[in-house]
Amino acid sequence: MLSSFRLLNFHLLFLLYFLTSSIYGKDAPLNFSIIASKISGTPHYEFLDREAFDLLELSNEDWSSVTIGEAFIPAPRTAGEILTYLRQVESVLTSSKEKTISFQYGDREAITLKLPFLGRGNNGAVYEIEGPSNKESKVIKITLPRLQGIESSIIEYESLNFWVEAAKNSDSFLVPGQHEAHKLGFYRIMEKNEGITLTKYLLMLGAIHIDSALNKTASYNPNFLDGLYASEARQIADAIQSMITVINENPKHCVSLSPNNIHITYDPGSLAIKRIDLVDIGPVPSKLKSYQQLKTFNQFLELCAERLQKYLSIPEYRYDVSELQRYQALYTGPEPLWRRKHEPKPKNYDILD
Repeated sequence: MLSSFRLLNFHLLFLLYFLTSSIYGKDAPLNFSIIASKISGTPHYEFLDREAFDLLELSNEDWSSVTIGEAFIPAPRTAGEILTYLRQVESVLTSSKEKTISFQYGDREAITLKLPFLGRGNNGAVYEIEGPSNKESKVIKITLPRLQGIESSIIEYESLNFWVEAAKNSDSFLVPGQHEAHKLGFYRIMEKNEGITLTKYLLMLGAIHIDSALNKTASYNPNFLDGLYASEARQIADAIQSMITVINENPKHCVSLSPNNIHITYDPGSLAIKRIDLVDIGPVPSKLKSYQQLKTFNQFLELCAERLQKYLSIPEYRYDVSELQRYQALYTGPEPLWRRKHEPKPKNYDILD
């Protein structure tokens, strides 16, 4: 049944290409996200099999060559070449032994990336851009070489303006300033957020807990809203509830509310929250509908613990358990933060990150 469905989609795709070529000429290039939209009515193209994807052609404006250090990587001219292009980019960036490397896309001004990456998820890796110390810090997110990553980045590009406006209309969360984005998802340049992930912040305040002795299990504290950090908890809850409301009212712009996609900037002395940012506008994977079903903050905490436990059990996610436990120790250690939350900041006291 599934094979027949894929075959039907392939035939529809080929028919669309044939009709377009008849109108615009044999060599008319087509944008693969536009083709997928015409067939499915959405920006997604998960239903396309690899063979159908490879047939799609690109215009000269869709992608450009990139020069990374001494490596020159030519622009892909068919969709089938995009993954090879992205693999070459990833290979150069991950194999370099340098601390910085030059990165130039097409004829744009070259930028300098700091190595290694700051963070890496399912679909992209984030690198800090080196710049003058007196200017705003920036980062670049580069798509990883997989079809899911390309699709996610395209949808992210299409949702950017929506979420920027949603953040402007909210007094509880922000979206980092956006500087430049590739329309087909190769990269996105944005303001660097100086905060820490919500995962680390929740561990630090005792909202979620990792028990490495029990096969890296993670649990959540259902009383966090009424606990020692009630004011911070309510501030986070307001921001999360605002995001949930936006998603429920605009399901086509649903994003992954992973605690790793939300950053907290706070005062290291009082732990007071300065700002809460939704730093990743990536869509929810098709097999994971949990974020679309959220209604309350405690449901969010429960899902955080559930997702964290899954991440800890999958080596490919490369979670540094010991680092996360360092944050947890700030709440559970011999001198927990909550004891001195309202006390003067001790000398030489440096909170993590």
